[in-house]
Amino acid sequence: MEKSEFITEAIRLRPILYSIAYKYLGNGDDADDIAQDAMLKLWTLRPQLHMPIDSLATIITHNLAKDRLRRQQHTINIDDIECDSPPDDTQSNDARVAHILAIINSLPPLQQMILRLRHMEGMEYHDIAHITGSSEQAVRKAISRARNQIKNKYLNEENE
Repeated sequence: MEKSEFITEAIRLRPILYSIAYKYLGNGDDADDIAQDAMLKLWTLRPQLHMPIDSLATIITHNLAKDRLRRQQHTINIDDIECDSPPDDTQSNDARVAHILAIINSLPPLQQMILRLRHMEGMEYHDIAHITGSSEQAVRKAISRARNQIKNKYLNEENE
């Protein structure tokens, strides 16, 4: 696609991409950022693009908006969680954390690695998939299984 063609399409598509992003985010500034990021991605793909680019631009905008929403999801700090009963002297928060880390260390090496990459390093699923050489879906499933194992082991050991 030629530069002049791209500019013409960009002028036509930008309001459409903005409205798509605004539907997801409900914030004009964020929607504008998403529309701009989508246009930038399209610009980098410009040599391979062929008309029409509406559907590709729409998909890119949807994905960028969803990624922004995922990153904005609030996480709960473990220290802010109130227990039904106060912890007794024998098991302080430090002991609980040490107990959970011991359980993590007992997991298979791949599960340990992806849990640490996701929760301690804050990496995205697609980056972990690239590092491990597996699919993003496989990484999500492995993390889910590891979390369930940790929860079950923790609860079983607490009840004993």
